Amino acid sequence: MTDRIEVGMNYFRLASVRYPGFRKFADVFTKTLDTFSQCYGVKTFLLLSLSYQNSLPFEANFNKFSDCFALKIMVPNEANSELFAGQGVIVYEKTEGFVTIQLEPKIEGPAISSYLMNLFFTTRPNMPSLDRKSVVDLAGAAHGYLRQFFVGILREQYIDYLRTR
Repeated sequence: MTDRIEVGMNYFRLASVRYPGFRKFADVFTKTLDTFSQCYGVKTFLLLSLSYQNSLPFEANFNKFSDCFALKIMVPNEANSELFAGQGVIVYEKTEGFVTIQLEPKIEGPAISSYLMNLFFTTRPNMPSLDRKSVVDLAGAAHGYLRQFFVGILREQYIDYLRTR
């Protein structure tokens, strides 16, 4: 796992370039959280944000929006047009915070070469402060939400294709 730790006046961030799976990431996150907390005497936290960013290739049998994404976009009187590309942000509310889905197509010539897909979980603003255990538990819940949306957004055949790459 390639990690980068950023420390600021009121935050720390752990970024991984290569995602090794949540268990390994959670181990590194917990150790980093503990080190940060001990070093700076931090006992409570005000916010947790977890993001998953990926570039999804469009190639082979997966070259249309509907080949890859299970999202349904309905437009009245669309005149039987097939959706070529979708770009934007969708936000879902969860008990602990918000899940944000961000899609951006990369168009090269007449075709889409890939999609940038960002999934974010962020706790609610002004929520009560969190202790270390609550942060670790919430990171697990956030991962569950992001995984649920990742699997729900993409077609099963496309997920199988991504696993073989």
